Amino acid sequence: MLLAVVGVLAASQIIDARVGIEVTTNGASVEMEYLVSAPGNGLTFDAIKWPGQTISLEGSVATTARDLGGLLRIEPVETGPETFRLAYTVTGNPERVPLFVPKLATIPGTTTITISVSGVVAGASLADAFPRFNRQRDGTLLGQPANMPGFVLLPIEGVNRARLADSLVLVMLFAASVFWVVWRVRSAT
Repeated sequence: MLLAVVGVLAASQIIDARVGIEVTTNGASVEMEYLVSAPGNGLTFDAIKWPGQTISLEGSVATTARDLGGLLRIEPVETGPETFRLAYTVTGNPERVPLFVPKLATIPGTTTITISVSGVVAGASLADAFPRFNRQRDGTLLGQPANMPGFVLLPIEGVNRARLADSLVLVMLFAASVFWVVWRVRSAT
């Protein structure tokens, strides 16, 4: 048991992750910084590709960027330094902002993750946001999740399309259930 714990502690892991998101009219600008213990070769970052969005990497942050269907995978230019910086823009629907997540462990209690979002409408409700955010005095949203999320669901003013889609699925399931019960009752008589 002790040997397994030592093996986990010796392996590469994320020590600190900082994400800054600036919401714009047609998307978002994202800056990410990871502090990694014992980085090594083969470190990759994956981001979810949402329909209707385009991810544009800024600068020469990757040796390869591969489209894997629903994921975009990149590999950093250098694998030597402990700090990795990544900047990119997301155009299209700004409701869900994909984050590049490294294939490394985040261990709650030893990893600090901070996500800040600026440019969100002041009247937007935080009830639908993911991860959970707190509004700061300057209007910036600050979140500190235990694990690195693959995306940020931004609070928007007006109708939240993600919540609307979820509600529509529940209504369709309810309607299908009612239809099935009526059909069974009619066919039994």
